[in-house]
Amino acid sequence: MPFFKNASLPFVFCGINWDSTEYGLPCENVTGQNTSDMILVGNAASIDGWEADTARALIGQSTTTVPTGNGDAWMAPFALITFATKPEEQGTWAANTASDRRHGSAGAG
Repeated sequence: MPFFKNASLPFVFCGINWDSTEYGLPCENVTGQNTSDMILVGNAASIDGWEADTARALIGQSTTTVPTGNGDAWMAPFALITFATKPEEQGTWAANTASDRRHGSAGAG
């Protein structure tokens, strides 16, 4: 990254974990999506004896300092944040942002 920082060539990234400052960002020619550390709640379908009411009760009694997240809409009641999206959406965003940058727009970044 140091060789391309503030260069004339634009860059679009997807999924830098946690904090992009370790890569020398932000800078004028780079935009993208950061991710952050969190506990990911998986799909409960593989848990024998899964009971939604029991899970809700346990969550109600718990305190956490790390946010929880998941990618399934039906698991939303069991996590702080739900990213129920299609993988294609991230690719579409990256392509559109790269195209915007190519044509002189700042993009969605």
